Amino acid sequence: MGIDHPCGGMIFASRIHHSPATIDKAEFVNLRIECELAVRVDRELPPGKTPHTRETVRAAVAEVMAAFELIEDRHADYKSCSAMSLIADNAWNGGIVIGAGVPAPRGHDLSGIAGRLVRNGNEVAAGRTDDPLGALAWLANLAAGRGRPIQAGMVVITGSVVPTIDVAAGERLAFALDGVGNVSMRAR
Repeated sequence: MGIDHPCGGMIFASRIHHSPATIDKAEFVNLRIECELAVRVDRELPPGKTPHTRETVRAAVAEVMAAFELIEDRHADYKSCSAMSLIADNAWNGGIVIGAGVPAPRGHDLSGIAGRLVRNGNEVAAGRTDDPLGALAWLANLAAGRGRPIQAGMVVITGSVVPTIDVAAGERLAFALDGVGNVSMRAR
């Protein structure tokens, strides 16, 4: 899509679902999911004299959880649409489904955690987290620079662990992250 940097959007409180969740496909034009590591912060990440880094945001991570990002791309052709579509639609975020939170492991940068996606009882994809604290630091700097810093209690998703997948009505999906937990949803 011609984007040479990360992207960020808002996750609205009304669109945070707790696992196990049932998601109504009729509320979406084209529901897709991404499997992610989510973090809940326990303090504000305001602008500072220097930019946030992996090390400075690490202290704000209260808990981690497995998550699905609900993608609403309205059948976008990723090779021909412009980034303006992504921007106009809040980075295509249609909400999230989160599993139970667990305390963030001490001293761990959260990179390389193995995750597995199970669709209708069959494992269909696996991957590892890739620099979640770097993603959180980038987003904290973006939010602070726009005058809307990340606040205590907010949930942040940190990037897809496996490729984005389409979801059909009637499917059951589960995503597990080693040492973190799992999240599940059903599409109707």
